Amino acid sequence: MISTYLQTPFETLCPEWNKTLQIKDISQDEHKVIKKLMGDATTCIVGEAFKGNDEYFNDCYECWEYAVKFNSIVNSDKPNPDPEDFRLVRTDEIQQLIPEFVNHFNEVHM
Repeated sequence: MISTYLQTPFETLCPEWNKTLQIKDISQDEHKVIKKLMGDATTCIVGEAFKGNDEYFNDCYECWEYAVKFNSIVNSDKPNPDPEDFRLVRTDEIQQLIPEFVNHFNEVHM
């Protein structure tokens, strides 16, 4: 197991998603963009960690699972999700999953 002080942090692995998840007020249009980006294998959180390469879908089952989990958090069952709902609830769910993903990525792919 890699010590946490040697790990590449989320801010370095996914700088764009790190910025996006810190936005305080998300508009309806921004929420649509977030949903689209998270639904694409090359632009989701996992895809950004892999520098836009979607080969992880075939090469690493755990990374594929993380991509699916992140996507399902963003794409709730609500037909017209409120951006405020994403900001208050969904971001917390994403933040809880990030350390697990970062640990996996550092242990297996770095």
